[in-house]
Amino acid sequence: MADDKSVQGAAEKILGLLNPKSGQSAPVLKAEPSVELEDKKSQEVSNDNQSQSDEIVEEAVATENTQEEITEEPTQQEEVEKQNLHRVKVQGQELDVTLDELKSGYSRDSDYRQKTHQLSLERKNLESEKESLRQTYDSRIKELNSAIQSADLLFKEQILKVKRRVYVRLMILELKN
Repeated sequence: MADDKSVQGAAEKILGLLNPKSGQSAPVLKAEPSVELEDKKSQEVSNDNQSQSDEIVEEAVATENTQEEITEEPTQQEEVEKQNLHRVKVQGQELDVTLDELKSGYSRDSDYRQKTHQLSLERKNLESEKESLRQTYDSRIKELNSAIQSADLLFKEQILKVKRRVYVRLMILELKN
């Protein structure tokens, strides 16, 4: 390692603080009595660097703790979700679903069943109405056929009457001549 008072030594200490190796604690600075002014200035710079590196280390530790908390939370959430999973069988396949998915699926199924039932009732009503209209149509057709037959008979009777009158008049005319 380079001399602790040189720039190289300070840089290595800062790097050591920022990236401590496992099992290595942060280096401890030795306090030496200052004899010269340059030693005081280098110590001030070193102290400034030390306080800055301490702040950086504190931020790094805080960030690591936050990241550890964040990484722990999803695992706790995953554990809770795993506990809340329910096994259901859908079209022959077993699926793991959450309680929310079960609720929404039940709601959809209930809605589907209600609408299907309503459609079947409407279909039955339409079928009965269709049958009623068919019966009405058939009875009207029978009435019309009956009316046509009656009119045809009446027409034939009227034609016979007219023919008889014409025949009688022709006979009278022939007798007179």
